Amino acid sequence: MDNLRSFITVLVVAHHSSLAYATFGFFNKEAYITSTHPIVDQARWKGLDIFIDFNDIFFMSLMFLISGIFVMQSIQHKLVKAFVRDRFFRLFIPFMLGVTILMLLAYYPAFT
Repeated sequence: MDNLRSFITVLVVAHHSSLAYATFGFFNKEAYITSTHPIVDQARWKGLDIFIDFNDIFFMSLMFLISGIFVMQSIQHKLVKAFVRDRFFRLFIPFMLGVTILMLLAYYPAFT
């Protein structure tokens, strides 16, 4: 199960890094929110379109399935209150820090 989870994580990283080289990608400087990706390269390849479309079919639903398999065991092992508290500190706080700090830094070069 760990190998499957690692493989899916690598697919997610490969998927998001290949979006800059897809033929359907575009960057709109005037209406930034309508862009497909913050960085779109001029060198594009149709093979990445196939890879992206293939990944879109299954990889996010498989990640949710893998995470859902272990939720019930974790809730039974801990009480619900402890489970929610642990998830809050392990997931929500780093997510909020990432959104507020790292995303601003990541999008700044493409925005200017």
